[in-house]
Amino acid sequence: MRSYQYIFLILIFLIIGSLNFYEVPVLGFWRMYFVNDNVSELEKLKIENQSLRITLEKYFAWNDQFNNIAPIFSSNTEALIYAPVFARYPFSFKDEIIIGKGSNDGVSVNMAVVTQGVLIGRVKIVKEKYSLVQTVFDSKFELPVRLGSKGTPALLIGGFVPKITLIPRTEHITRGTAVYGASLDLPYGIPIGEIGTPLNKEGEIWEEAELQILYKLDSVQIMALYKN
Repeated sequence: MRSYQYIFLILIFLIIGSLNFYEVPVLGFWRMYFVNDNVSELEKLKIENQSLRITLEKYFAWNDQFNNIAPIFSSNTEALIYAPVFARYPFSFKDEIIIGKGSNDGVSVNMAVVTQGVLIGRVKIVKEKYSLVQTVFDSKFELPVRLGSKGTPALLIGGFVPKITLIPRTEHITRGTAVYGASLDLPYGIPIGEIGTPLNKEGEIWEEAELQILYKLDSVQIMALYKN
């Protein structure tokens, strides 16, 4: 009886050893085709969650001030133009990107450009078959915004690290507060991001903070444009 037990134990050790030996091809294959997809899906869910929370805070602001006014910003997909993003590898230009749709496709200057509902930038130059998009990472990018459910006015200034400026110090805006667009030339209430790390200085009458954006621009391959 004991001899069978020894044989059984030896077989278990052999199986475990073979698994360790084949860890790279077997487990590596699983990680390559499943784990990476899960990470990618998790990033998408984070962006969608941020966009949803911003939209909810925007609606609360409207409800408080306009008594349940119908939202101006619509998620109607018929109002969208989808465009591929041209790669510029190995160069990484975050301040501007080129998309594969132009005037022949109905693209025009100042159209809002988004990924998963979150603002990336706006169309700056339009050609027949392609367009140049100025992103929020451009130091010349500026946009009036509102913050949180109270709709506090502020100004988005682009850059390598975009920031929200001219925040009234009396408002006590905290990290995680929703940031959404309030510009005349873009869809009102378009989600932009959240308040990030505070950048306050002593003696200043205004507050400012980094803009927290969840998407990774270099990984975005398809963008959507809102028709004017």
